Amino acid sequence: MVKMDTNDLRRVIRAELDARRLSPGAGDYAYQRDCNEYPFYGVTGAANLYAELGFDFGGYEERRAWCARINAFQGPDGTYDCVSGPEHAAAMAILALNILGGQPARAVRRLAPLEPSALDAWLNGLDWARSTHKAFWGAVSPILASGFGDARWVATLRRNVESRINPEHPLRLWSAADDDPPWRVISCLYHVLAGYDAAFIPYPLPTLLWDRLRSLNYEQTRGALHRTFCTDFDYAWMLDRLSHQLPERFAEAHRRCQILFDGMLAEWHDDRERMLRATTHDLYCQCIGWALFQRLLPERFTGPALQDTLNAPWLYRLPGPAWVS
Repeated sequence: MVKMDTNDLRRVIRAELDARRLSPGAGDYAYQRDCNEYPFYGVTGAANLYAELGFDFGGYEERRAWCARINAFQGPDGTYDCVSGPEHAAAMAILALNILGGQPARAVRRLAPLEPSALDAWLNGLDWARSTHKAFWGAVSPILASGFGDARWVATLRRNVESRINPEHPLRLWSAADDDPPWRVISCLYHVLAGYDAAFIPYPLPTLLWDRLRSLNYEQTRGALHRTFCTDFDYAWMLDRLSHQLPERFAEAHRRCQILFDGMLAEWHDDRERMLRATTHDLYCQCIGWALFQRLLPERFTGPALQDTLNAPWLYRLPGPAWVS
């Protein structure tokens, strides 16, 4: 049985990060090998990679300097902005700052409103037809993870989001069309359900969700499909979570994850250079996948443990409601 050696992963990613270092300053890493088009995701992606792989952040002053570098991307109005939108950027900033033991420079803008009376209108204003719901995930996760949403807030959220599921059209689960490509179906589902995960809210209609994912047969066809570096772990994460609500599906979820992991591992050995040419943020996403599969399939790994920093609600917490602008 071929296994993933996390010592090898740590060595390779360490060398790749060293090649992307722009200066001796803490956290000063480029977005890609040959360009720094979106520097915010170089700085936050590297922070996550350090935490995932167990690299040394340095002492207090180094961590503080890294936090200052992240907060330099926060505007005077509290907005963190980058290519994936201000909501996604806010969540990534809060996550990286918590890893480093810091906090935002000021109250964070573009999170979901704290008043239940304003929440419905905010949710209705999101692009449910064309987006993959990163804005929903990024804006909701810090509120739920921080415990700022009371029972009425959560009920309002659930009622609005779950009203968008029509069992008569089971292929359109928060996606626009029956024939959306698998990567988009997976991304749409993941970003909604990951918002729920920020407060460990059970998934709605789990059998319907399971059947939609199962219909994609993704683990068998992924090699011939367009996909992102997130698609593999998004899919596996949801299979695992759903198997806890549908324990009779656990064996099937495990089997599907085994097949998916075989494909990932083959790419790591045979197509590594393509994987390493990814952005620093996407390197972080790849390592989320390795951390997830190490937990799901420990028999397929050797070497030290990895840490999934994305699916960790406690890393999205803000100090108090006053930090929501």
